[in-house]
Amino acid sequence: MQTLFLRIYGSVILAVSLVLLLSYLVFSSVNQYRYQQHLAEQLSGTLYLLKQGINRQTNTANRERWLELVASLMNVSLTLVDKPPNLNKVSISTNIQANNGYIVEYPINDTHLLTMHLNGVSEQIATGTAFLLLNEIGLYSTQQRQAAFDTISNQFHYPINRVNEASQLLDSEQLERLARGEMVIVWQTEFDSSLSFDIYAPWGNSQDLLKLGTIKIFEQYPHWLLISGFIAVLSVLAVVILFIIRLLVKRLTYIQDKVDAIEPELIQAEEIPQNLDVINQLTWKIDQMALRITRLIEQKHQMLRAVSHDLRTPLSKAQFRLETLNIQLGVDNALIAQTKADLNQLNLLISDLLSYEKLTDNKVIVKENVALNSFVLAIVQGMQIVFPHIEFTFQAQQEYALKINKQLFTRMLENLLNNAARFAKESVTVQLTNHQQNIVLDVIDDGPGVDEQSKQHIFEPFYQQDQSRSNKTSGYGLGLAIVQQIASQHDADISLIDTQVGAHFSIHFQLKGSE
Repeated sequence: MQTLFLRIYGSVILAVSLVLLLSYLVFSSVNQYRYQQHLAEQLSGTLYLLKQGINRQTNTANRERWLELVASLMNVSLTLVDKPPNLNKVSISTNIQANNGYIVEYPINDTHLLTMHLNGVSEQIATGTAFLLLNEIGLYSTQQRQAAFDTISNQFHYPINRVNEASQLLDSEQLERLARGEMVIVWQTEFDSSLSFDIYAPWGNSQDLLKLGTIKIFEQYPHWLLISGFIAVLSVLAVVILFIIRLLVKRLTYIQDKVDAIEPELIQAEEIPQNLDVINQLTWKIDQMALRITRLIEQKHQMLRAVSHDLRTPLSKAQFRLETLNIQLGVDNALIAQTKADLNQLNLLISDLLSYEKLTDNKVIVKENVALNSFVLAIVQGMQIVFPHIEFTFQAQQEYALKINKQLFTRMLENLLNNAARFAKESVTVQLTNHQQNIVLDVIDDGPGVDEQSKQHIFEPFYQQDQSRSNKTSGYGLGLAIVQQIASQHDADISLIDTQVGAHFSIHFQLKGSE
């Protein structure tokens, strides 16, 4: 069981490892996508201020000079290019040339596109945004500034406010820097250990301050969370697999006991190879059982052939003695005639048994290409002599050729025709047709037909048909079984077709068999 467990568990470990690798790649892709969304949100207000500033410049030279100043202020690369017709919103992509770098594309107007190269949201970008915001507000009159501020604040995904200096928790050093006109960045740790910061800038000569934030630093999903989850899942999976394997081993052991019970003496006599797990043990025992079954079947064939041949000797003696007795009596005796008929029937049964036994050996038969129409017609005409009161009809759509064993094919068709003639009222029809790459041989009679119960057993050896088709001498039930065996050896399928009147047997031969 240990070997089986290790093989199954090893396969599961490999599968889980592959899933873990794929999950890591998906995990990284999700984090990358989340960060790009974070960038788009954090830069939305900054890009709006850049757009306003660029559109305010009167000519290309002023735009380029203004972009150089802002790029230096924010420590980013800013370029103004022609806008593609299909780009109408902000686009963020990874900069392959720079590790962890990103390219932000933002449409300024109908003809120009602003391209920003950066590594992420930095303090310089934040302070530069505050500078641009104050500069933008300063372009409006005192009465218009609040309305302009409200319009601009709607473009930001983080809060921007005008606050009173006294209401903020700033130390003396930070207040001194603000008094000197400098900007102050205040870092803080959130309750979930994530980082964020606020930016303060003096609002003109008033006691108010411009506050940007709180601006949150992007926190990607931690890798330990992914690894811990997989370790937990793997542990649970190991326990479940062990439980399933134990159940499997129990079931397999039960099957082994059943196999051993078939011939326990032979099983004990066989030496089971060592170091086999439960599945290989079962496989080995089944292989041994298959060999024994093959030997038993061969012994059965030999015994049946021997018995059949041995029976023919006393039968021949009995027939000879009956003929001698009939001659000595000098007259035809009815009792002797009936006994001779019974012996002939018994002899016929032995012949059928031997024929069926040879066919079930599944030996390869010798086939040859035969002009089928003339061959079938000759057999049909021969049966017409045997059954002169039945009208035999042969029909064919065209000339057919098929690779067959002549002797076996003749036996098969004669059995079918003999069966049909014994139950037919007036006629038996034989047809050769072509259907879906098959040559189809049909034998149809106008007798009483076959009931539903008999249809599913009609080709079984020694099966006696229902009373409607057994009101005449019906043999011993081997004729149609022999027909099925011969058809199988020709790679053909035989079936009983449902009809309103009579019986309709159809054999489908593959055309490729004639090549």
